[in-house]
Formats: sequence, structure tokens, C-alpha cells
Amino acid sequence: MIQLTREEFAQVAQLLPKPRANEILEPFTVLNACLYILSTGSTWRSLPAEYGTWTTVYNRLLRWEKSGLLTKVFMALQAGGILNLHVTLTKGDSILKRARGFFWTPTMNN
Repeated sequence: MIQLTREEFAQVAQLLPKPRANEILEPFTVLNACLYILSTGSTWRSLPAEYGTWTTVYNRLLRWEKSGLLTKVFMALQAGGILNLHVTLTKGDSILKRARGFFWTPTMNN
């Protein structure tokens, strides 16, 4: 399972919007939830409670993906040597596994 540390997240934090007043989950948690789903292949409904409710995480990531932020974050993590992302074109219907029409397979750099 892939998870970012606070230090690793700090390298991309400026790319993400500040949470809205009514948003409880911080971007650090949401991004790690995304990486959990991508690295484990789990379904959204089986997202562990430590990440918040799956619908909240899913909807936030959907906004990021639609605005292009998720792609920017993944590319910055790769450029910073934090993640290796293997990108393949796909026609899958999973929103987050298909960020901007690509299938992201992340692995941590050590």
C-alpha cells in the first residue's frame, strides 16, 4: 500500500486548493485515500474509515480530476522522485483509476 508522508505531501500541497469551510477532510488524507485505492485495487465502498467516508473522498477527488489538479499532483510527485507512475491509455470506467483518460499505477521510490 502506498502512502505519502507529511514531508512528501508538502512538495505538492501548494497545488491543491485549501479545503472549503464545510470540508472536514484535509487534502493530505484525501490524496492518501486516492493512493490507497490505486495501489490496492480496492473498491470505493471498501475504503477504510481512517480516510473518511468513501463518498466524500470520491467526490473531492472527482473535482480535482475534472479540474486537472490530480494529474498535476501525480506528475509533480513523479518529477520529485516520490512516485513512479506507469501510465497506460484505458477506456475503463473507474473515475480515479482513470485520471484524465489514463490508468495510473503508482509505486514508491526508495
